[in-house]
Amino acid sequence: MDQTPLELVKGHLQIKDSALSKDILSQISLYNALLPHYLLTDVYFDEESSNAVIKGEWFLEGFQDITPNSEEIHARIVNIDNHQSVDVEIIRGKRYERKGLRYIKRFDPFTINLDYQKIAHVISSGRWKIKLTNRIGEATCEEFVGNPLSAKTQKFSKIEEASRISSSFNHSWELVLNVADKVDIQNEKDKILISVDAIQYNHQNIRIVFSTNKTVSLLKIISRKSNDISELEKLDDNQYVWETTVNDADMTFDHISNFSIESDNNKTLLLSRTDVSVTEQNEILTLSSTVNNHFNLLLNTNKLLVDNGYFKKNKLYLQLHDVVNVKNVVAVNSDEEVTLPIQQNHHNIIVQLDTSNGDYVLQNMNYDLYLKDAQSKMYVLHLDNVMIDFTKEHRYKHQRHVIWRSRMGTLRIKSNIIWHLFWDKTPRRRKFTEWVLYPLMRLLPLKKNIWVFDSYWSSKFSSNEKAIYEYIQENHPEIKNIWIFNDPNVPITGNGKKVRKGSIEYWWYMARAKYLVQNTNFPQNYVKRVGQIEIETLHGTFMKTMGFDEPNFRFASRWTQERFAQRNERWDYLVSPSKFMDKVAPEAFRYQHKVLHTGFPRNDQLIKITIPHQLVN
Repeated sequence: MDQTPLELVKGHLQIKDSALSKDILSQISLYNALLPHYLLTDVYFDEESSNAVIKGEWFLEGFQDITPNSEEIHARIVNIDNHQSVDVEIIRGKRYERKGLRYIKRFDPFTINLDYQKIAHVISSGRWKIKLTNRIGEATCEEFVGNPLSAKTQKFSKIEEASRISSSFNHSWELVLNVADKVDIQNEKDKILISVDAIQYNHQNIRIVFSTNKTVSLLKIISRKSNDISELEKLDDNQYVWETTVNDADMTFDHISNFSIESDNNKTLLLSRTDVSVTEQNEILTLSSTVNNHFNLLLNTNKLLVDNGYFKKNKLYLQLHDVVNVKNVVAVNSDEEVTLPIQQNHHNIIVQLDTSNGDYVLQNMNYDLYLKDAQSKMYVLHLDNVMIDFTKEHRYKHQRHVIWRSRMGTLRIKSNIIWHLFWDKTPRRRKFTEWVLYPLMRLLPLKKNIWVFDSYWSSKFSSNEKAIYEYIQENHPEIKNIWIFNDPNVPITGNGKKVRKGSIEYWWYMARAKYLVQNTNFPQNYVKRVGQIEIETLHGTFMKTMGFDEPNFRFASRWTQERFAQRNERWDYLVSPSKFMDKVAPEAFRYQHKVLHTGFPRNDQLIKITIPHQLVN
């Protein structure tokens, strides 16, 4: 439902409707007429000022062009535990937004800097929320700050000498700041502080001594993997020992095992910040606390020290402390192990981060690096508290690499995709390419020798598109084949060119290609040219409702249905695998053009196979 138009006249809010008389307008109360829209763009702890910083955007519906002089906006910290509150300063910023062919100035951004230690003297520690109050004329609205862009990344935790602050979000996605004094934490009756006094490791036997700030009748360790429970032996009033073995704890070498420490009642347990390692011959056991009462154990079979290292192009150069005959490097996380080829010269090894085709094999995850020697013996790469100057990020082509020392001392690497071409580096440039350059590209003549392939929403090199592509590669080498991917590291066969979706190259080939093949539709912002031929290959026989028979399209708005119909109308050919699909598919997609009764191209290989063992392989 559209909002009634409002306007600000001489400091008073009025309904903008010429059909109503002044008498009627004067009797309408607009006190609660304002509807706020807001989001959080950043929440972090500033180390220099020791302040919590909250950044976001806030505007009122119907007043996107409001200026700071036309409104009153206030911020207030509310302690929801004791209902005390205090005003804090809110600073309005500005940004520019594209509106048609021009950019307008908006005053939506805001910043709040919280000296939380000073505020805690006024409203005490506890759970805090931030309430914004906005007034225009006589109308007022209030809301708690929330709605994060990313709840996962907009969290922080900071422990200082006299206090602790962390951020979280409740079920309504409102920002909650948890503030506590260390003294208060230790004196709270419902919390038990636990620390690690000693850790011993000998021939796969593990012995860990814990101490508490008060006596507990029973403590137990729970494996988060197997849910096995082990009771701790009580040494004295405040000391407890956990004795186990690698097998009993369900631990495996070179993999992190997660545990929690629990009590026999509902009291809250807090494990102090701990990072401790013990070494026995070539094995190293590391205990690291995580959150509240949880901790990790990592047992590495062998440790190999790294003295130095750096990136250069697509390679990682490492200088080892000891000489080991290295076979390859293995990147390990909880989901997979990736083998990376290397070159070695005595202490120095060069790790190749991509394949011979230029595809990077590491996903957007954290990996610990291991060495495997000629006898397939694994060594964990370790830094032993040495802060080496390659923790900075390194960019090469479409990939960014970051390497650093983990809390457990292991060498850790992360790799992710970036936009590297000039016209792709910022969202604004990519929008300029789509809105301005792409229409100009469509004025150029089509290229009959360019085919574009897109499989499963630009995510895979597979299905009927792959079969058609391989046939063209074998029989028509004069054709230039373009594959569209969200991740340009997806490996393909042949000499086809991979293009990242949304890049300037993507729009160039979408504008110039004569033939386009896909199985899940091209996006709405692709404009099909006169003379272009689009082939829909589908990706299976219908075993469920599809097209307009799907509930999300059948009961969708008229606008959504029309856009879906427009995408389907672009198809020139629809590939059908059977007589059943000859009838069902056009009805489901309201398709009225030519149906190709060819069967799925990906199944042609089954017809060609004549030798039984080929079918098995």
